[in-house]
Amino acid sequence: MRSEFNDPTKCFRRGSEMFDDTPFRNVSEDVKARMLGNLSAISGTNHNVTSSTCLTTGLDVLREQGITDLDKWMYLLIIVAWGFFYRFLFYLSLLLGSKNKRK
Repeated sequence: MRSEFNDPTKCFRRGSEMFDDTPFRNVSEDVKARMLGNLSAISGTNHNVTSSTCLTTGLDVLREQGITDLDKWMYLLIIVAWGFFYRFLFYLSLLLGSKNKRK
């Protein structure tokens, strides 16, 4: 996820896409634009939200998923450690489970 969403300039949700998962998904683009204008006025900020305004960037997606604390090398170290752990478990299963019973 980090390699896909780490670009802060890439936009993943624009203003009019905000309504895609809501009951307002079937209204016209003009109505959506007016609703976005009303949201801008209600928020009290100086930001004018239009249908082309970027609302969610890649860094926002990473923050929502909680991927902010470790860097990619730490993730690589964790994956390698899990690999050695499973190799050790497999060795134990062969050692304990495959007793040669021939006489």
